[in-house]
This record gives sequence, structure tokens and C-alpha cells, in this order.
Amino acid sequence: MIVFMKLTLMGLAALLLAFLTLLGIAFFTDSTPLLIVAALVVLCVGNSIGQYFLLGRRLTKRMLAIQSVSALVLLSIFYKAALVSANGEKLPDLAGVQYWNLATGSRIAYIKLKPEKPTHTEPVVFLHGGPGVSDLEGDATYFGKLHEEGYVVYVYDQLGAGRSSRLQDPSGYSIERDASDLEEIRQQIGAEKMILIGYSYGAGLAAMYISQHGEHVSKLIVISPGALVGGIAGGEDLQLRFTTAQKLSVYARILQPRALIAYTMLQINPRAAHNFAGDSEMDARNDDLYAIVEPALHCGNEGSGHRLHGLGFYASQFPLSTQRSQPEDITKALRSYKIPTLVFKGSCDYLTWASAIDYLNAFREGPAQLVYLSGAGHPVYQDMPYEFELNLKAFLNGQPVPDRYPDKNVPADYERGR
Repeated sequence: MIVFMKLTLMGLAALLLAFLTLLGIAFFTDSTPLLIVAALVVLCVGNSIGQYFLLGRRLTKRMLAIQSVSALVLLSIFYKAALVSANGEKLPDLAGVQYWNLATGSRIAYIKLKPEKPTHTEPVVFLHGGPGVSDLEGDATYFGKLHEEGYVVYVYDQLGAGRSSRLQDPSGYSIERDASDLEEIRQQIGAEKMILIGYSYGAGLAAMYISQHGEHVSKLIVISPGALVGGIAGGEDLQLRFTTAQKLSVYARILQPRALIAYTMLQINPRAAHNFAGDSEMDARNDDLYAIVEPALHCGNEGSGHRLHGLGFYASQFPLSTQRSQPEDITKALRSYKIPTLVFKGSCDYLTWASAIDYLNAFREGPAQLVYLSGAGHPVYQDMPYEFELNLKAFLNGQPVPDRYPDKNVPADYERGR
């Protein structure tokens, strides 16, 4: 029994060494075959050497048999844990999807909603959150209603998400690249000026775009804005809202060996990570994980029940990785533009209150106004659609905003974050 326990511990040590070899070799190459071969060699050699010393340093038939059996067991475990990819998902069919082929190299999926008789020359362009969290169908259904007000409306999947193209090298994902894509989109649709609606990460993207091309934006609406590049705001930890069941479900998925290897490898060599575990697999894992945490975005941890597909893992995770470069501060550049701005914030938004104030300060010359909706979570327009639409339309029509918040002080019922 003692010998068996020692052999088991030796096997586990060999497996751990093999996993570490995968990551270690990724510092030098992005070739998946080389990574795997190196890991297998280390696994087999490490196990054999360990058993040689454990079993008395003699190459007997019994020892060779033990080594052969244990090697097969370890190879089987390594194969199933690290090399078997998860099944990807085929995105459901969606009517009305078209594509822009941009000069940046991006192929962008979009839906255009056009009124019979447009009464506004400036189109509305919606920018989703994440990065990588697209909901083309849901957002087109909701924001597409603005075409009834005479606006041409565009909703699209950003690079690396939804039905848009992916990059072979994840290090190409950045807010600057998304802003460049947006400028190419503006040129393709032939709009001198646009009305931008940015949700969460989309708010930061809109701000980045304005810092470079502010002359092409007539109005800005930001919803539960994410961090402003150069701003002082930081986000709160969404995990603080998770139930025990949610936490266990999240840990069970992110601690799976193959998923953990891919994530860790992304911090070392993004191209190697992408070669090791591709978009289809990692996006499917991302979809599954998001479905678990999505309820925490709403008040009372009550989900919408609307499952999203094609959430871009690499587009989402590389900008958070140790390999990404930090964008330059854009706050000073924003203050030179007088763009009328409306900021939406819900009482259950998991982000800090300061995340909204940053935008009020950056666009104060707009002027900028704040709408605070008590009882709404991060996706304000989903949680309180009627109130959101009422304020949005008033702003677009140049009318007084019904729920305008009078100052910058933290509301008494704001759930968390300062």
C-alpha cells in the first residue's frame, strides 16, 4: 500500500511537471506540436526516473511492467485533461446579418435597421460591452426601435466577438484596434457624424474613438460605463455578488486543466495559447461561464434568462492579460470636444460610482448629464427598458431628461462602489 501511494504521488508529480513544461516551452515557441512533444517526454522520463529510484534502482521485469502500465495511465490522464478540446458551438442563424470588410483587416458582422423615410442625417451606432460580449440579436431588437424615430441604426459585433472575424494572434486585440475599426465603419456607411451609444466597455471604446475622431460624433450616450482610459475609476469585483453555487460552478470550469493551461499560456505567449486552444473551443467555454455569472449583473442576482453565444474569449481576456500594453491617457483630449453626453447609471451596477463621474468630468463641456435609475443593474436598458427609452428619446430630441440626476454625489441607495 505504501509503495502504491508513493507511485501515485510520483505520477501526480510527473503530470504536474508535464503541465509546467507546456507553459515553460511556450516562452520559446508557439508551435503546439513542440509543446505537446516536450510535455510528453518530460512526463514519461520524469515518471521512469522517479520509479527507478523508488523501486530500488534495478531494471527488473516487474519494474519495467510497472513503468509501462503507469506510463499508459499517465498518458491517458494527460491526454484527457490537457489535450482533448471542448466542443465549440455553431452560432444560431440570425436574419438580417451583413458584413463589412474593413481596411484594418477586420470582417465585421452587423445589422442595419432603416426607417422608410429617414428624418435624421446622423445614424445611431451601438457599441456592445465586454470586450467580446456581443448580443447582436438582443441589441438590434432593443436599439433598433430607434428607427421608428427616423434614425438609421447600426448594431455590430466587434472584432473577435459574435459573428465577426477572429485574430490568429490575440495580441492584436485592443481598444485602439476597435476604435480604428469604428472609423473604418463610419467611412463605409458614409456618415460625416454619428450618434454613439456605448454600453460598459462600449462606453470606453466610444471615448477612445472620440479622442481620435471627435469631430465625427454629434451625441454620445454611455450606459453603465466601464473604465475610462486615463480615468481614476476602478471596477468592483463582480464575484462579491456570487452565491456559493455560482462560485463553485465558476471554479469548476476555470480550474479545468486545459482551460487553466490556455489562460495561463495567454499570459506568456498569446499566439501559443490560441494555437493550443482555438476560438471555437474557448468561446464556448466563455459562453458557459458567462451564463453562470450573468445573473450577478442584475439587481438581486436575477438573470435575464437570455443565453448569449459567440462571446470572444481572446478578445475579452487578452486586454486583461500581462502581455497587453497600456493605452495612453485620453482624458485631456476629450475635454476639447463639446459633445452633448448622457450617462446612465443603475443602483445595482457592480462598477464604482466614480466610473460614471469620470465620463461626466471628461465630457463636461458637452454638456454631460447623468440619469440614475434606482432598481436597475449593470444592463440598465434591459432591467428598466421603459424608463431608459423615455430618457434616451428625450435626450435625442433635445428635450429635458426626466430622470436627470442633479449632482455627482453617491445616491443613498447605490448598492456598492464609490
